[in-house]
Amino acid sequence: MYFLASKSVTEAYAWVISLVRFIETTYRDYEREKFSTAKAWHVTTSLATKLIVKVYIPRHGIVEQLKIGDARAMVNTIFCSTLKSLDIMLKTDKRIYQSSFYHGLQA
Repeated sequence: MYFLASKSVTEAYAWVISLVRFIETTYRDYEREKFSTAKAWHVTTSLATKLIVKVYIPRHGIVEQLKIGDARAMVNTIFCSTLKSLDIMLKTDKRIYQSSFYHGLQA
């Protein structure tokens, strides 16, 4: 269990660092392409928001599954939704980050 917890924290941290780098790089790329500051920031934050929401989806709606007095079921629900979110983080391919600039230009 300790290994799983340590690995989860490490991977989540790495994903956040990658997200921050993605935001910095994408914003710079749009500015280099002569987008206005407002437009570059709007497109960059829209892309980043989509990635964050994708990771959040497994946790969305678990509140209804949490029942007062059933601590074991609560822990299980939270644990499973956290693992699903971490799995999505790990599956987020670096190509998404690398190709987002191109796809944003087409949007």
